[in-house]
Amino acid sequence: MPFAITNSCCTDAACVRVCPVGCIHPAPGEPGFGTSEILHIDPASCIDCGACADACPVGAIFPVDRLGAHDAIYADINAGYYSGPSGSSGSDEARPDPSGAAAPQRRHIADDLDVAVVGTGPAGMYTVNELLARTEARITLIDEHLTPGGLVRSGVAPDHPHTKQIERAFALALRHPRVEFVGGVRLGRDVTLAELGEQFAAVFLATGAGAARRLGIDGEDAPRVTSALDVVRWSGGVPGFDASPLAEANLGRAVVVGTGNVGLDLARLLTLSPDELGRTDVADRTLDWLRVHRLDDVVLLGRGDAAHAAYTEAEFRALDRIPGLTVRLVDADEPTPSFEPHAGARITVVFGSRIEQFVDHGGHVGVRVERVDGPAQLDADVVITSLGYDVDAVGATTLGLPHDPATGAYRHEGGRVVTTGAVRDGAGIYVTGWAKRGARGGIGANRLCAAATVQTFVDDVAGGVIVSPKRTRDTLRDALRLKGISTTDARGARAIDRAERSRGEAADRPRVKFVTTDELARTAARGRRLSVRGRSARG
Repeated sequence: MPFAITNSCCTDAACVRVCPVGCIHPAPGEPGFGTSEILHIDPASCIDCGACADACPVGAIFPVDRLGAHDAIYADINAGYYSGPSGSSGSDEARPDPSGAAAPQRRHIADDLDVAVVGTGPAGMYTVNELLARTEARITLIDEHLTPGGLVRSGVAPDHPHTKQIERAFALALRHPRVEFVGGVRLGRDVTLAELGEQFAAVFLATGAGAARRLGIDGEDAPRVTSALDVVRWSGGVPGFDASPLAEANLGRAVVVGTGNVGLDLARLLTLSPDELGRTDVADRTLDWLRVHRLDDVVLLGRGDAAHAAYTEAEFRALDRIPGLTVRLVDADEPTPSFEPHAGARITVVFGSRIEQFVDHGGHVGVRVERVDGPAQLDADVVITSLGYDVDAVGATTLGLPHDPATGAYRHEGGRVVTTGAVRDGAGIYVTGWAKRGARGGIGANRLCAAATVQTFVDDVAGGVIVSPKRTRDTLRDALRLKGISTTDARGARAIDRAERSRGEAADRPRVKFVTTDELARTAARGRRLSVRGRSARG
């Protein structure tokens, strides 16, 4: 019986490397790798060995005959990928590989170097793993939050718990003797790029893309218009985003502008029942708000047609798994549907919708669109724009880094950034992940992206481009302490993780997150004190 990959897939490609018959695609270096939401097993070639399931870091691979009722569609999705004229689905053939390069040559360097990696999401952690494998460098891992994880912790949809299991693989790197975690440090606020350049031979920026793209139309700054980025931060438990970006429900309807997978994530967040959502790790502040304010009539508006939808087939078809949910799809050449009150949760995807204006009506917002049958207005309690993300251009200028408006990322050559001169000569500044290639590609796309950037760094070291700074006794943590900045370390991060999981176990949830900096800092400090006491008792 063949195996199938489900929508928990992280596209890490660990399964590809262990498959003895090469039946999993798209593989690294093939068209579509990094853009396809999931990888696919060819049922005609699979020999039922199970090696892929054992290697999968997120538990997304199962024998077809063991797929549950909700996942049964993935047998067809996997098989359908190979039904195209060239042995694949064809839909990914024209898409470029965003990973930056095919697998590079494996040169190893043994130079005595100290490097910094800023960002602990998938891009940062794949970079750490690659540096550990390719160099003997000591790595200081920096994050603005007190907890590592980046978008895996706060950006992956709460009803995709298996995808978050990639954190387990990344957690191993935090225990490596050559890795030091320094949490609670924001680049540009607490430490400058120039200061990092004075202390480290190289700095790798894996800071993602933290600015929401805008439509640039009238009414976009109205009170009831928000961005997917703010909703994700609020629901994902990011500290500092306590207030709901959503407006109180008068009509019970939300409009999402954009038809990508993030738009579908938002639609599921709003249409899942509180009981279903309460079994996830969604932030309590979001769960409490949604118990009171129901926005379970969700309309997604897309400009193109259904054949060119930004969402993936796997994510859209997975909506069928939600009990009691009605799904409507209106293509670009079909008339605008009616939106009469509906019993139960409903998601309507309306293509061929050109957004003209948002009109604030006080108790609701009007969305004016132009469609095939003429202009129309759709009233809603809130509008969420989900148009993608860019590197913050203003922030890039502040850091002295070149911004590329065409990609929404930093301008670079093979991952190497040419700075404006504010950084020490001989210090290497590199980018990886979304900061390098723009906000496209899933978790697994970061693996090859990191490998390509580290290859550039290794070549630079071998070529004498990188010059280590003069060694001092002071560490980054010492410098931050002199500034009065409190940080956490790997022990503190593990204490937070244990405490959140313990709270979750009591509530039959994966974890219950701490969502304020004070809560996180206190929990980390208690963990460090207990660790010291434990060592003293054993000693």
